[in-house]
Amino acid sequence: MNIKGKHLFGYRAGSLLLIAVGLMIAVAFQLSDSSQGKADIRRVQVVRRSFNIVVRSLGVLDAGQAHMVASTLKGGKGKIIYLIDDGAWVKKGEVLVKLDPAPFEEEIQELKGKSKRLAAALEAKQQLFEWDKNRVVKELSGAEFKIKKAELELLKYKNGEGPLQLIQYKGELKKISKKRNRYLRYLDDLHKLQRQGYDNQGEMARAEQELQEVEENYAAAKRKVESYQNHIYPSMLKKLETDIEQSKVELGQIKKGSVHRIAQSKSSVDEVQALLENCKRDLLEARKKLVKTVIKAPSDGIVILYETYRNTRKRKPRIGDIVLQNQPILYLPDISTMIVKTRVREIDLHKVKVGRSCEVAVDAYPDKKLKGKIAFIGALASAGNSNARGGKYFQMTVALIDPDSQLRPGMTARVSMLADRVVDALCLPVYSVFEDRDGKYCYACRADGGYGKVRVRTGRENEDFIELLAGVRAGDWVRAVPPETGKDL
Repeated sequence: MNIKGKHLFGYRAGSLLLIAVGLMIAVAFQLSDSSQGKADIRRVQVVRRSFNIVVRSLGVLDAGQAHMVASTLKGGKGKIIYLIDDGAWVKKGEVLVKLDPAPFEEEIQELKGKSKRLAAALEAKQQLFEWDKNRVVKELSGAEFKIKKAELELLKYKNGEGPLQLIQYKGELKKISKKRNRYLRYLDDLHKLQRQGYDNQGEMARAEQELQEVEENYAAAKRKVESYQNHIYPSMLKKLETDIEQSKVELGQIKKGSVHRIAQSKSSVDEVQALLENCKRDLLEARKKLVKTVIKAPSDGIVILYETYRNTRKRKPRIGDIVLQNQPILYLPDISTMIVKTRVREIDLHKVKVGRSCEVAVDAYPDKKLKGKIAFIGALASAGNSNARGGKYFQMTVALIDPDSQLRPGMTARVSMLADRVVDALCLPVYSVFEDRDGKYCYACRADGGYGKVRVRTGRENEDFIELLAGVRAGDWVRAVPPETGKDL
């Protein structure tokens, strides 16, 4: 029998019990007719009495807290190879489910191999990167040395070799100039002697020939000085300065090329490094997945395999099933704390409140009386049954104060709580007070032996008695059932 069936059975049994109690009360209220000396169970007397107002409800035991156990593995790789028995007791940390580890072990091995290959590739890239850096340093040092050398060559020629060479050329010119001047004076002396009558044609011809040679040497030396001073020396300075600028340009090109080459080499290293890091993360994740193939109990409890649709059929899981991520496999209630899930009628809602004590009985152990407290009352009402003709109800949760180890989730539980107590008040059985759209009434005895409809004002009531505030007096007799139409009126 399912839970819903148990509820319906309980309510029907309660109704039958109420009718039986009513008949018993009617018998208890019966008094013999003084004039006839016979008992009349169709009438009851208004009397003073005390009674308790008890709210009763039917519910189901459940664990106060529970864990829904499911696989956290993504994809369809979670194949059950071990499953704990339904209804088994487990301790925290005990193995509940084992999933096939083979796919994850293979993935781990593949990732390990990939990680080793990437580590080797990274080492090679790092060595190449270091070699590129060293080569760049050498090239930069060579270019800087070339600039320094060109600057020293310029300084050497500008302040050393260039001026010395010019002095040498000027010295040669000065030396030839002196020789030329000497020949010019000697030839001038020969001309003077010729005018005085000492003519020496041979000597004069020889002197003029030597002077001509000296003049040629003088002109050549003079051209050499002028050429060196005006052309060679400046152009040499310009060349050396150009060499310096060219070396600087080459240094800039090396720097620019080096930045690109180093960046490219570093990018290659970073790329392999990133691949290696991703591979390591994937490996770590694969190892986590492997650990997740063994599902352990998060707490003590009783195993309840979760029934759901599997391959278009609703059933519990079994070995060989493929479980999806977050798909429930089993339910693990912790029965160290127990609750009763029940409902309270709309007309009784004002009689209950959170924190009020109550008594709980379970059908499985009728001799056990358990203490509880109302822990929760729902805010929304629901219909009593599917055709909405059974009144409205509010969800209510009762927490057991000292749960028994013999209790199990799903057991039928009966909750009763003392809502109020009526002390020494006029009352009648509830079945003898009727109600129409104008209010409540009863059929009171008249002096002529008949009965008439009398309006009454009522107060508190329970399943058996109802308090009368006005309309009748103590000792009055009323009918327990309505009279037949047209009779006794």
